Amino acid sequence: MMGLLAGGLASGFVLATLLNILIKLMTIVSLVFAPVFVAIGGLLF
Repeated sequence: MMGLLAGGLASGFVLATLLNILIKLMTIVSLVFAPVFVAIGGLLF
């Protein structure tokens, strides 16, 4: 029973870490691409 609980906690921790990394990547990508989209929008409109 204890092993199962530890496994669940470990998988939850891994999932949380991956989610955290994904959010950071999304933030970086949006910061990098926001000026690009603004520039493209400025050219189009």
